[in-house]
Amino acid sequence: MPSLKEPQKQIPGGNQFYIADTKWSPAPFSSLDSITQQLIAHRSGRPDLVAKHGWSLDPVVVRQEVEAYQVAVCVRNGWNEYLHGGSESTSFFPTTTPRPLQKVRNLVAGVETLVRWISDGAEAVPSELSTKRASVCAPCPLNKPGGLESWFTVPASKAIRATIERKNEMKLSTPFDDQLFVCSACLCPTALKVHLKLDDILANMPQPAQDALDPNCWIRKRDLP
Repeated sequence: MPSLKEPQKQIPGGNQFYIADTKWSPAPFSSLDSITQQLIAHRSGRPDLVAKHGWSLDPVVVRQEVEAYQVAVCVRNGWNEYLHGGSESTSFFPTTTPRPLQKVRNLVAGVETLVRWISDGAEAVPSELSTKRASVCAPCPLNKPGGLESWFTVPASKAIRATIERKNEMKLSTPFDDQLFVCSACLCPTALKVHLKLDDILANMPQPAQDALDPNCWIRKRDLP
């Protein structure tokens, strides 16, 4: 059975847990210990489901469940570099857990990088450039609508939504924001991507994602007219 190499380290997109019965997930990028505490508190409020499913409230047992969940996520996505003991299958992963359309690691710069970009107050590109980029993204055939949960895991979706809210507080916007969704090539929320520096995007975008971009994409053209 595989195990986490570094339990104190976040897995791509942040540590996760999801309860289908209540649609519950922890706060984005919580530590394993924090998820354990949140999960126990949540379960304690639903004694009916505790009795129905035999859920444990023992901190040691719940902590093991939380770590096993991260292992299962890594196995499912092929993130073997986060694991000891290979990528043998595990039966812990609930069939009701939302499935990402593609691996979260194909997200441009990763959800962690997007959140860090906002949190650290990193410099955004000039508004004229972000608007120009957005005008390309809006009509792009790879700009796909749909709720974030259609593309990402629930914890990742919550992290992205929180980052978008922070972006709005920073008054970063374009006239095309209501037409910006998710790029199906790089799995990036386009309302965020248009504000990032090109060098940061390219440094964190896997080559397969770059190859899948639309021929008219501003990333392919390196922001050239």
